[in-house]
Amino acid sequence: MKRIKNKVLPALFWLSVCAMPIETMADTFVVSSSQCTGSGSFSEAVSQANANTGPDVISINPGLIIDANGCPYESLDPKDYFLSVVTDDLTIEGNNAQLKGSISWVTSSGNVTPLEVCPRSDPKTLVISQTPGFIKLAPGVDVVVEDLRLFELNTIANVQEQASLTLDNIDAERILTILSCTSTPAIRAGEGASVTIRDNTWNQVLNW
Repeated sequence: MKRIKNKVLPALFWLSVCAMPIETMADTFVVSSSQCTGSGSFSEAVSQANANTGPDVISINPGLIIDANGCPYESLDPKDYFLSVVTDDLTIEGNNAQLKGSISWVTSSGNVTPLEVCPRSDPKTLVISQTPGFIKLAPGVDVVVEDLRLFELNTIANVQEQASLTLDNIDAERILTILSCTSTPAIRAGEGASVTIRDNTWNQVLNW
């Protein structure tokens, strides 16, 4: 009697191995520069993460203070006036670092940066400095930001359609929407977007 070798089971085993999901490790991009552009900068890390398909991590050196005044932005449209635009899933590990902007103005009566009235309400007010908002999310992306301090930025986020933003242990101080004042919220969310805020401290977050 001729024995027939079983060629089916090895083939099924090969197919089952090939069908197993492959877990990809997230790449980590380290921010080591206090400047917003150039080698080791926050802007460079965001660009690298956007160009790398799949979830990534940006890790900022602990306690680093980043000068956010030199960060590039898309335009002066309030929906685009942000120092970072994220187009792929991302986790930002702030490690208690700070993105530090500068917002100041002088009124026609000589008062420097009074918070009682929006500077755009008086055409004679001289705006000395302003800094873009923190982060804009492309539609459908998931972003987590942890342990980061934000100081004197125009707004916090624009979360576009179906995107998800989690702000975990964020210290936001003097977020002043002077670009357009009353028409711009600190966080803008599009249709189907999700925003989760955990253990945040916000101080002087104003859109008048």
